[in-house]
Amino acid sequence: MSATFDGKEKAFENWIKVMQWWLDQVRQGWQEASYSYLELVGMYWREFENERLVYR
Repeated sequence: MSATFDGKEKAFENWIKVMQWWLDQVRQGWQEASYSYLELVGMYWREFENERLVYR
């Protein structure tokens, strides 16, 4: 493997970790808010418009 590929792979792994942390923070905040009449049933991801920021 090339150094460039290894760097992109590591960056992608780190991106996944950051996204998992962010989702966990949102879920935790939602639970702590204890909304009586609302239910969080899901989230969706919208890709950035700038392709350089999106790993495919």
